[in-house]
Formats: sequence, C-alpha cells, structure tokens
Amino acid sequence: MKKTTLLGQLTLTASLLIFNHAASAAIKPCTFPFIDNQRGDTQTCKRWLIGNKTANNYGELIQDAGIFTVNGTLNNHGLIDIRYEFFVMGASLLDNKATGIINSSDWFRIYDTSRLDNYGTFNFIPRFGNAGTAFDDNQFYLEGTFNNYGVCRIDDNMKTVDGNGTINNSGTFEVTPRGKFKPFGDDLANTIIDGLPIYVQTAGETKVNGFFAVSSIDIQGGILSGSGTVVSNFDNIIPSKATLSPGSPLGTLTLTADNNDVICVGCSTDIEIAGASNADHLHVNGSLYLNNWKLNVQLRNGYIPPAGTSFNIISADLTSYYGPAPTYNLPKLPAGRTWSVNNTGTTITLTAN
Repeated sequence: MKKTTLLGQLTLTASLLIFNHAASAAIKPCTFPFIDNQRGDTQTCKRWLIGNKTANNYGELIQDAGIFTVNGTLNNHGLIDIRYEFFVMGASLLDNKATGIINSSDWFRIYDTSRLDNYGTFNFIPRFGNAGTAFDDNQFYLEGTFNNYGVCRIDDNMKTVDGNGTINNSGTFEVTPRGKFKPFGDDLANTIIDGLPIYVQTAGETKVNGFFAVSSIDIQGGILSGSGTVVSNFDNIIPSKATLSPGSPLGTLTLTADNNDVICVGCSTDIEIAGASNADHLHVNGSLYLNNWKLNVQLRNGYIPPAGTSFNIISADLTSYYGPAPTYNLPKLPAGRTWSVNNTGTTITLTAN
C-alpha cells in the first residue's frame, strides 16, 4: 500500500499536544496480531495483540473499541489514541519515545511486573477531547511501574485510580486545575489511600493545581509546586534536594498528611509575594516539622511591602522547628528596614518592618 502523509500539524490546545486530523488520509486496515505501523500510516481497530515480540509505531494508532493488549514490547514514536481499554501485561514494556504522544481517555492498566517508560508526552484527557462530554471515564490501574522522564498530564477527573505499583518521576508530572487523580468515589479513608500507587520523585517537578492522592509521596529531589491539594502518607522525610514551591505562579498549596506528619530536613520553601493579599501560602493538614529549613522569598512585579505588612506564608496544625536553625533568604527592603519571621506554633508569618 502506498504511504501517504497522514497528519496535518501538531497544535497546542489547553496545554495538551493533540494531532490535527484535518489532512488525514484513508485509514489503514488494522492487523491482528499487531505489526509495525510506519510513519504516515494509521491503524484503527477493535482489538490488538502484541504477543511476546517487539513492535514499533511511527504513525498513528487509534484504539476505537475493545482491548489493546501488550504482551511484549511496544515502542511508540508517534501517536497512540486510547479510547477504550489498554492493557500492558506480564513482564511487558510500553516505551513512549521522546517523539511519542499517548492520549488516554478510558481504561489504562499496567499489570504484574510490566513497565511504562515515558520519555515523550502522556495525557489523561476527557473522552472527545476538551469538550469533556465524558469527563470522568479515565481509569488508571498500576500494578507495575510507571517511569516518567518526559511529561505526564492528568487533565481529567479520573473515575478510578487503583493499584499498589510505583510512579517514578524525574520529568514533569502535572495535575491540571480540572484534573483529579483519586480513588473511586472520592473515598479518602486511610485504608483506601493505602491501596493507591506509590509516588517517588528524584528530580524534575510535580505540579499539582488540581487534586492528587497517592498512598505515599517521596520527594527526594526536584520541586513540588502548584495551587492544588496533595493527599498522601508523607512517610518519607523531604530532604535537602527537594523544594516546596506553593503557587502557580501565586496561590496556596495544600498538603494533607494521612499520618499527620510532614517532615522537612534541609528542604527549601520558595515563596513569592506580589501584594498584601497576593502571596504564596503552604498549608499542611497535619504537623509540619522543619529541620535546617531554608526559606527563599521573592517579591514580584516591583512590589515593596509597606512597613508593618505581614504575610501568613505557612499554616499547619503544628509548625515546629528542631535541629539547626532555619536559613532565610529574603529580598532587600529600602534602607533602614528589615524583615522578621515569627512562628506561632500553627503559623509562620513574614513581616516587613
């Protein structure tokens, strides 16, 4: 079959990379089991099977119905559009290359010891795109491992998140303002939270502007930012290579500690201030323990706070210093003026004197 140019252009809509089908050629008949899909080709089918082999996609795969099962290795260099159930089973690998885009709007499951390596873009989106006419169809079950080196966006109100697998992030993992990564029925009881995936970040950034619930979150390095809510067992200490950065760019980041404690040892908190009532804020539902903590403050848009202006930058059930004293990196004020930082035991305030 003669290959024709299939895709028009890549467009950026609502921060999600999607393909423009305006210039699509005729769709290539699907194959079962799946065989390599070349650049410029499209396959659409109700079922696929990759069985104990390595397959490559350089074009476009549209999963129109049924189940796509990977029992081997699938290297994706093009587009995979998941509209129904997609299973990675056994000890299989779905390798989304740097040029690869995967859009999932239904069931995506990684079973057993299988693995997803994402070097490209992986989007959990509403079915039928941004129209959101089915805005909670996504189900994500993770029993294996999801390694994110590229960009992963949660841009849907996930109907169900389940499984005790691990998400390892060293790229960008983003929960958009309308995104919710949560268990079925919004049940956040301890026993339900414990059944969610584990989240580990060694580098990169986790941006939470919606709602993000995992069984435990281990920010070993990189940045945890945003103006949303994180619910988790913060079992692990937040170390010196990690930064908490509320706001997007300004706003409140809420951490709900299922075991009641968030412990920061040498970690940094970045706060930006653009006005008397326009500043970043970190709120912890639980206790916040700060050891050798570093506070970094920046003023935005030329704002100079008048003398006596205070900013409630951190609040928690308990705010406690222990170990080495905090380090404050504060912006310069006009000559003769100083900053003061006060911990009341439940709030930490910054005052421009």
